[in-house]
Amino acid sequence: MTIEKRSEAAAEHRHPGIFGVNLLYLICLTLFVTVGYYVQRVHIYKGLLITQFGLILLPSLLFILFTNKNFRYTLRLNRLKWSYLPILFGISIAVYGVAIYLSLLWSMVLDAFGELIPSPLPPINTAWDYLKNILIVAGAAGLCEEVLFRGVMLRGYERLSIKKAIVVTSLLFGLMHVNIQNFIGPVILGFVIGYAVYRTNSILAGMVIHFLNNAISLTFAYIGTLLNNMSGGMADEFNTLSDFPADMKTMAVIVWTVIGLVCFAVMMLLLNILKKRTQGQAKQQMPYSAADKEKTNFLHYLPLVFAGVLAGVNLVLQIMVITGVMPVVPTV
Repeated sequence: MTIEKRSEAAAEHRHPGIFGVNLLYLICLTLFVTVGYYVQRVHIYKGLLITQFGLILLPSLLFILFTNKNFRYTLRLNRLKWSYLPILFGISIAVYGVAIYLSLLWSMVLDAFGELIPSPLPPINTAWDYLKNILIVAGAAGLCEEVLFRGVMLRGYERLSIKKAIVVTSLLFGLMHVNIQNFIGPVILGFVIGYAVYRTNSILAGMVIHFLNNAISLTFAYIGTLLNNMSGGMADEFNTLSDFPADMKTMAVIVWTVIGLVCFAVMMLLLNILKKRTQGQAKQQMPYSAADKEKTNFLHYLPLVFAGVLAGVNLVLQIMVITGVMPVVPTV
């Protein structure tokens, strides 16, 4: 075997195939909307643990094992420099602001057609509730979902190009939530995480941002509950933006627009700083050899077609609930 063929074989051994990662995505999504929905309705927190570790993390690890891929290379299990942490922390705050603003606008659109579906997570009333949510909702998701999306799937789609890999995996990350009200936020978050993981060449960067983003959301929810209790439940009168008087609603939109634009500017600045700080790590990953590329056809994406249909049916059902065509049912 020539040196060129040996290098091509080595690259083929390291990178998951497009069809394989798409099939893995379909399997995880199917398990999520069947077994995951059921166990989370029975007990939300135990169900979340089963979903994250049993239905997302375990299939991802088994995929790497049975396809004979290198765990460290596939998952980017590389050291993360301590000097990156302040940048990643700032990015987490900024992308949260951007995601919340865009989600707010999207919620306003959905709210115009009916009543939004309440979150399945119970209120965070105590410090124990807060800690439990941090460990399960932020910690488990930050670990397990990153292994699937910024580990296996990002590596697989790198066969096309890193830009396409980041875009596709962020869209699939948003779709995986199967939540019509919570799609835009995860897509934006997924894009930023994918870029950070690529630049640092470490999945730990993704886990840090994912964990911090969820933790920030939970922290605000906990503070909101405390303030609501202190005010005698006055905040219950304003569950959604549509409950606000017209003048307050306009002011809220203006304020959030300013916050969203500022957060976007800060996010782009910090991503640019990260880019400059990680020139070495990024160069080590480029350029890809000819063996890293993969010519694809419709069959490679057939699992995504089924996944799209499965997710689409669930999203349509949620729209029917919002518009009042169907009664409210527990959703994830």
